[in-house]
This record gives sequence, C-alpha cells and structure tokens, in this order.
Amino acid sequence: MKGLDLQVNSHINVTYDKQVFKSVIQSIDEEKLTIGLLMKEGNFFIPPIGSEIEINYISNLRVNSFKTIIREYIKDNINLIVVDKPKVIERYQRRRFVRVNFLVDSKFHEVSKEEVSKILEKGDTKIINDIINRSGNEVSSAKVLDLSACGAKVTFDKPMKLYDYIILEVPLNDQLLIVLSKIVCINKDESNRVTYGINFENLNERDRDKIIKVSFAIMRQLSKRL
Repeated sequence: MKGLDLQVNSHINVTYDKQVFKSVIQSIDEEKLTIGLLMKEGNFFIPPIGSEIEINYISNLRVNSFKTIIREYIKDNINLIVVDKPKVIERYQRRRFVRVNFLVDSKFHEVSKEEVSKILEKGDTKIINDIINRSGNEVSSAKVLDLSACGAKVTFDKPMKLYDYIILEVPLNDQLLIVLSKIVCINKDESNRVTYGINFENLNERDRDKIIKVSFAIMRQLSKRL
C-alpha cells in the first residue's frame, strides 16, 4: 500500500494477547508481509493462524501502528509468519519516544549517591527492591502527569532538587513499574504548580515495552474521539 514505509530487516514490536514481542520484517509484496517468529526474553512464541496482532515501528521520526491477521507459517531457512498487508496505518509524531497524558497517583523513594552508583553499576533490580523494603524507608507521594518510554512529568508532595535521584513506583494498569529516575528539569505551570521532568535511568526492555503498550492504547482512545 502507498505510505507503508517498512523495509526488509526493519525491527518491529508485535502486540498479541496483551504482550509485546520483537520481530523483523523478512519480505514485503503487494498483498502480504513476512516476519520472523515472535520473540520475548529469548523465547519464541507462535500465535494460532487467524490471530489478530498489532505491529508498531518507527520511521521518519514517527511511530506507526497497524493491525493485521496471521495467515500462515512457512519454513524457509528460518520459520516465518505471513500476515496481511495493512490497509490503514496510524501514525504519531515521535519525540524521542511518544509522550502521552497519563494522570496517576504514584510513590517515590529518595536514594543516596552511593545507592545510585550501585544500581547503575550492577544493573540489579534486587538493589532497588532492597531499598524499597528496608526498615525505616521513607515513602513519599507523587503524581505522574505524562509518560513516555524514556521519562515522565511528575509532581511531588515535597520540594526536590535538580539532578536528585529517586525510585519511582508507577501503576500501569494491573502492573507496577519500579524504576530509578533522575530529575532533569524543574518548571512552574500556569497555576504556579511545580512540575518535574524525570528521565528513567535503568529501564529494562520489558518495562519499556509495558510503557509503549500503554502509550499506544491511550493514543488509540484519543484518536477515536477526534
């Protein structure tokens, strides 16, 4: 179709059954696309023929999304999935990652420079869990105002400083995102409310996919209202 700016070997995200998988475009013709088997955390997944999937990819500074149907599996040198070529593609402007309005009550924990160094050096979520669960740990309130796969805009229940680190807990539907975050900007909005821009510092691929999935769901709902 005109406007399909996918190319062979393009990397894509595939959503099926509320899970996000990785794949690669293998071939494109007039009526169908062929993609590699869906992969998540090193494991392959094979949805039934006839299943509806959603494919997301980035091209020309835009996030593109379309739904399609699995028509067959073929075996060449590798196993492949054949899907219908899309008739409609939704496109959203990309600002590094798509940022969407996402209002939710959250929690945060202050962390020391030494703890930040350990988390970034080892990349171990156990350290974060130990900080959250330690005796006497102070838990403060936050409100997330918008969200992307690289950071968020938030308010806190007490003043914080530029470049402070926190551990942020954000409810994402029925899951909880727990991520080390760094305050990178401080602003006041039109009502004189102080807002903070934060970057996610140790976000793993699984949690990033969770955010992308939530972001696309919000954008789809917004597009239906237009």
